[in-house]
Amino acid sequence: MGHAMPPVAMEGADLSHIPQGQLKMARRLSPSKQRTGVWAEQHEHWSLGCQRCGQQAGVIPVRAAAAEHLGEGVARMRQGPGPEESEPGCEAGALRTRPRRFMDLAEVIVVIGGCDRKGLLKLPFADAYHPESQRWTPLPSLPGYTRSEFAACALRNDVYVSGGHINSHDVWMFSSHLHTWIKVASLHKGRWRHKMAVVQGQLFAVGGFDGLRRLHSVERYDPFSNTWAAAAPLPEAVSSAAVASCVGQLFVIGGARQGGVNTDKVQCFDPKEDRWSLRSPAPFSQRCLEAVSLEDTIYVMGGLMSKIFTYDPGTDVWGEAAVLPSPVESCGVTVCDGKVHILGGRDDRGESTDKVFTFDPSSGQVEAQPSLQRCTSSHGCVTIIQSFGR
Repeated sequence: MGHAMPPVAMEGADLSHIPQGQLKMARRLSPSKQRTGVWAEQHEHWSLGCQRCGQQAGVIPVRAAAAEHLGEGVARMRQGPGPEESEPGCEAGALRTRPRRFMDLAEVIVVIGGCDRKGLLKLPFADAYHPESQRWTPLPSLPGYTRSEFAACALRNDVYVSGGHINSHDVWMFSSHLHTWIKVASLHKGRWRHKMAVVQGQLFAVGGFDGLRRLHSVERYDPFSNTWAAAAPLPEAVSSAAVASCVGQLFVIGGARQGGVNTDKVQCFDPKEDRWSLRSPAPFSQRCLEAVSLEDTIYVMGGLMSKIFTYDPGTDVWGEAAVLPSPVESCGVTVCDGKVHILGGRDDRGESTDKVFTFDPSSGQVEAQPSLQRCTSSHGCVTIIQSFGR
């Protein structure tokens, strides 16, 4: 049987106020939704809708909805496995999790918001980029205020965004199936300049800054119950650190400590034991870093460093992978089609750039790619699977 899914509704809908105990799957299919394949969770008294927002929606089985809209491959991905069935170390960047070349499914890079060239304006745009065709597709803008230095992460092929200004609690999800933004449960602690990563089917919001101090606190989000819960706090509070999941664990690398001093510490979280430990320090002390994992190796860049560094959690050993054409910080980094993509960022003059590079771990080569549509830094950057014909 498929797992319960988080609440969804129309674009910009706020369902974060609905107690989970009052939600259950609707038992009939709305005729107005039959043609679109839209599914949604509904209130216990679905015929009355939500007394606060008045929203109603029909449902159909998730396998049928996904098969109709994206193809059977994504339907299988959406239906399982659940978090308890996930293999440790089977992270989003692993080659075995990439989509097969069938029908019209493809990996696309989603770029969200950020700052303009001079860092004066926050950009409202959201776009999807298909590297193979070099085609950009506009997406719905994130509702509400524009934001930067937020955290973005992909979970179960949806995009989650949290924070974006000082002491922000808001969390939004872009449903790749419904092609719309949905407000989900808010963070317990408002945070900015934090990061998010997925470990064993749950989303972790780590550290950050609340306008006064760096944060030790860590929260984990369960998409099946639409709830946040506290996790074990960081040994050392940091903001603007690199965060990545790898081999079933969470790694927080570098960042800014209280007082604004950078650190080289590598903090490792084991979700099974709910416990942090320290690993071998990084060969740098920087902030405004980014990290991704691919085939059980973590790649770290940004922080105005001229190199891409590697970390092997299995051996606790650091290395150097490649030299970048130009150093950047606060860039967008994601894994797509087996390569590390580095998009935009802020250069050593403090200006945002539109440059894009890819790093291929199999060859060790860094190559320039077509530029972004606009100069961007401090933006969100994730990879999801979408119908190419969308």
